Amino acid sequence: FIFLYVFVASFAFAGSPEGNTEGGKEEKYNPVPFIMHHIQDAHNWHLWGEGDSSVGFSLPVILYDNGLKVFSSSEFGHELEKVAEIDGQFYKAYHGKIYKTDAAGTINYDAEHHPTNEKPLDFSITKVVAQMFLAAFILLVLGFLTASSYKKSLVPSGVAKFMEPIVIFVRDEIALQNIGAVSYRKYVPYLVTLFLFIWVLNILGLIPGAANTTGNI
Repeated sequence: FIFLYVFVASFAFAGSPEGNTEGGKEEKYNPVPFIMHHIQDAHNWHLWGEGDSSVGFSLPVILYDNGLKVFSSSEFGHELEKVAEIDGQFYKAYHGKIYKTDAAGTINYDAEHHPTNEKPLDFSITKVVAQMFLAAFILLVLGFLTASSYKKSLVPSGVAKFMEPIVIFVRDEIALQNIGAVSYRKYVPYLVTLFLFIWVLNILGLIPGAANTTGNI
């Protein structure tokens, strides 16, 4: 995973200039905007590429604005730059959030340059939420495979052999040590689930093109 990440990241930055000269003055390349653009949450899932050659897929947009409005994020265009007209209302995706606008997609700002447009209630399946669903599905598969293994034999095999040390670690080193011997057992299933959920999300986050779930508040 680390090698693949470094390779893809190096390839992505290879085409970025180290600096450019304007009027004889060299400007140092600032990668922060590029990085933040790719790790922030979004209403579509960008995998690789830029502009018209970029590869990704749309996600469901679910808004409540005088009624439920469900549509695809493709209504905002490939790069979320268009204004979506839904049931006579206009919406625009701006910095990961959806605002009500006019037909031209005008965004109004306050003195601190924060958008003042009205925001509908947003229950959309964003990139971060979609990856959480993926992690939950992976945990369900691991759970059923582990349970199936123990039904055949109390001696762990396959996935169960991998899962048992993790469960024992959470039970003995987290639950027992922090809750105490009297009532720690009833919290073990919850703590194991939480531990594995965060761990799977972190593993998925190492894959190029995945969502930065645990780093996005």
